[in-house]
Amino acid sequence: MNLNLISTRRNGTVIVYVALALVVLLGAAGLSIDVGNLYLQRDKAQRAADAAALAGALQLMQLNGVDAANDAAHSIAAANGYDATKGATVKCSPQAEGNDAWYRVYVSKPAPVFFMAIFGWRYKTIGAPATATYRTAVNIDINGGGEYGANGPVSLSLFGPDGRRANGDRYSTMYIDNNKPRGINPYYDPAGYDFNLSIPKDYASVNGTSEIGVQIFDPDCYNVNSGQNAQAGVSVDEMRGFNGENVNSSSKYLTTTRYTLYDTKGTVSKDDDVQIAQASYGGDSKSDMAWVTPTGFKFDISKVTLKGDVRDLRINVKSTSGSSENGFNLRAGPPLYSSGSIVDVREKGVGENTQYKKIVNGKETGNWLNKNPFNSKNGTNITATGRIPMNFNADGQATITLGYVPAKAVQVTINKFDTDVGSNMSVTYNDGISTRTGKLSGNDEDAPPDVYDLGNDYPGGLWTATYKAGLGDTSVWDMSCVGSSLQTPGGVYLVK
Repeated sequence: MNLNLISTRRNGTVIVYVALALVVLLGAAGLSIDVGNLYLQRDKAQRAADAAALAGALQLMQLNGVDAANDAAHSIAAANGYDATKGATVKCSPQAEGNDAWYRVYVSKPAPVFFMAIFGWRYKTIGAPATATYRTAVNIDINGGGEYGANGPVSLSLFGPDGRRANGDRYSTMYIDNNKPRGINPYYDPAGYDFNLSIPKDYASVNGTSEIGVQIFDPDCYNVNSGQNAQAGVSVDEMRGFNGENVNSSSKYLTTTRYTLYDTKGTVSKDDDVQIAQASYGGDSKSDMAWVTPTGFKFDISKVTLKGDVRDLRINVKSTSGSSENGFNLRAGPPLYSSGSIVDVREKGVGENTQYKKIVNGKETGNWLNKNPFNSKNGTNITATGRIPMNFNADGQATITLGYVPAKAVQVTINKFDTDVGSNMSVTYNDGISTRTGKLSGNDEDAPPDVYDLGNDYPGGLWTATYKAGLGDTSVWDMSCVGSSLQTPGGVYLVK
């Protein structure tokens, strides 16, 4: 037997097997490279679709229309490598799945393959979808369960920036807890709180005048009775030092609050807002427990942009110094006067029988008016935009009117901060359709958000919150919804 011949044959067989193995290995490696590349392209497509969907939803939220949304989506998709003019596919679907606030984008384009070419594939189309929506702020009724101010148990309120968050104001205070190192409050918002004043198109014909007066109740941080705490009908401010200690109305800790009126120009964005007037109040005894019309807060409504059937004003309220709590309220209607330098307007009585006395340059004029121009019949409406700060001036069970959640909303979220004084830690919501329960929060804490799915055919409803609250309880409530075309600020996020 020729051993050399056998060895040669074996070597030849091994070479064949090695060659075949190399082909398999190279094929597997090539397939892995192609698959890896396709996964990479899929990831790029998903990121492009996500960004494009968010851009489109943002335009819808800002009421810029479907065309603007589609243009923004195409622009962002192109910036991420998916240009519809260069072979990519970009499909935009407003009102995705029948939801007015959902915006869907699908992007795709051919991705080259390498080793798969041996099977006749040169390109593989890779795409990805994304759906975005916007969470919009619910307009919260500032009148709660009764009239704020002198005659009611509740007032709007905010602390000065040198106050502590544990006092109950999540956004106005720069620091965290009392009697602790002055840790920075991560929720501090120097922009303050926004309120929306809606003036109907027929305001002039209903009220017999095109002039409007925007009034602030007790705009100052000062208690004439020298009280340190709010008390229904007597005082609405709370005097607090840097560490939460009680102080008096002559202290250096009094808060200065700035009130600014803006014409919104009929848009959601604040960037184009035009300032109409501004006023600041600190420790001022003249305006304590009085409705005040600051200079420039009386004007002709023709100064405000008409958009559709309404004129919208933004009232921004922010504290600029101090650590005490300023209780206040807002209202608007036909002015109580036509000329003169008005310091404030004192009221006596309740509702339609309220009497008003003009205070001109600090002196009473003796001119009493018996008609209340600030009731609901004048057509104006003021709401807190998305969040409301308030303080209870009395103990008891309270039903707070939150806001109207419109039809087609699919989810509502309610956050409560520091609803601790005198509470039983539970709250009941009612929207006229069903009753839901939630939890209140402890001192300097957020309760877990109350999130309720509303289904696909929610008809709309006015939400109230009923709970037990105690004298001196300062809290902040936030409310937003998903899935409805609301003309209010908010944020965009991905749904799927």
